[in-house]
Amino acid sequence: MKKNKWILGFVLLLAACSPRPKVTVQAQRIVIRQISLEYMLLEVRYQVHNPHPVAISVLEVDQTLELSNTVAARGQLEKPVSIPAKKSEQLNVLLKVPFLPMLTPAKDLLTGRTVRYRLVSDMKMKTILGRESRRVLREGELELPLLPGGGLAGLKNVRLEGGPLGTLKLDMIILVPRPKKQLMDTTQVEYLLRIENHTIADGRFPLTRGPENMQKVTIPVSWPIARGATWLPRLATGLPVQFRLRFDLGDETEFLIDKKDTIRINPFSL
Repeated sequence: MKKNKWILGFVLLLAACSPRPKVTVQAQRIVIRQISLEYMLLEVRYQVHNPHPVAISVLEVDQTLELSNTVAARGQLEKPVSIPAKKSEQLNVLLKVPFLPMLTPAKDLLTGRTVRYRLVSDMKMKTILGRESRRVLREGELELPLLPGGGLAGLKNVRLEGGPLGTLKLDMIILVPRPKKQLMDTTQVEYLLRIENHTIADGRFPLTRGPENMQKVTIPVSWPIARGATWLPRLATGLPVQFRLRFDLGDETEFLIDKKDTIRINPFSL
């Protein structure tokens, strides 16, 4: 009997001295999710391994991104995320890098240069053993797959055909940035032109390769003016216009322009 108690005590002692399972966190990569004229949206992808027999919760992730030793952006996890028991899960946290105010590293990116980055992430978790913290560091290089720019370059040959309530016709001039290196899964570019609440042009056109940074596209637009009869007295004072342009670069990066403006047309020149 004493021998059995001694054996049991020895086993418990070994269990107490054995190392506790530890949650491991790795910053796998940084993905450029979206590029616009105003900002770059990054997605930081972490791999979190939970060795415990019950689920854990990632409560907070505070990220600080430096570009060329200058703090360019900060980002946080929007809400807690659960990691199942004895599983490894990918955790994605967004980080928005504004191009304005124009820091020197942002200028370098916009001129096509490669910029060194340093990402520091502080992660707080709730586990079966209590609250734990991890600090993750990742360093590398960032380069934009295209030069942000382009968009609606102008409306030309604006005219009314068939009288005051006939058809509004115009040529929409679009400048589209060409990808530098990253191959495209799609070569189709989506566009949309709205005047007030009316969509007067939408569709797709092919994105072609070439040596220039920008591709120029002319799209003829034809729209019955009767659908926007209230436009006529406002042509000279201004009509609100929305222009949207988007396409994918690879399976992860999206280029997006979504601008609102006002156009003025002299009705007596139509």
